[in-house]
Amino acid sequence: MTFRLAVLGNPVAHSLSPIMQETAMAAAGLSGSYVRLQCDTTEFASLILELRARKWDGFNVTMPHKTLAFEMCDRSTEMASRAGSVNTLQMADDDSLIGHSSDVVSFSALFQEADFRGRPVLVLGSGGAAAAAIAAANDGVYLSARNKTSISALRKRFGNLSVVALPFGVPVAGAVVVNATPLGMHGETLPDGVLENAAGLIDLPYGPE
Repeated sequence: MTFRLAVLGNPVAHSLSPIMQETAMAAAGLSGSYVRLQCDTTEFASLILELRARKWDGFNVTMPHKTLAFEMCDRSTEMASRAGSVNTLQMADDDSLIGHSSDVVSFSALFQEADFRGRPVLVLGSGGAAAAAIAAANDGVYLSARNKTSISALRKRFGNLSVVALPFGVPVAGAVVVNATPLGMHGETLPDGVLENAAGLIDLPYGPE
């Protein structure tokens, strides 16, 4: 079988997923291609229809479509459902579209690292990756973002947790900072004081600078 896979996002040209995933496929003895596809929300919906028609074997999803991906799934894994965010899409044998979140799995493992365990978590951003970080943190979360509507939606989703909203850029002493914003993709720095007061950083964006 030859797999046809892609990562969907906007922007997505910076993504290193193709080289990582094609290397992984080769190591596993699998053949196929993995490409980047930049798409807006309308184009994303069209690509989902192509996946349902089995023109693709699966997608990864990056910013800003992780929440939209969750909404378009027929069913999701427990962790993806908890976050309301999906970064991996596949078709099941019964023709249902299944959403996974390796983000939540990864955050859960990171938050259990010796240097991070038991510390407060400061999440910068309010998109799908931010939701995954909150879902993995369980409690003691500070949320700092510019989009007040998204902040309200996340606090409502995780109403059973202690999610404290802060103005963007306010530091939290001893926190593990999760940068789930695009800041850093083009050489930008985080707000003054955020890193200086932190115990650690999980930095999601990357770029040539």
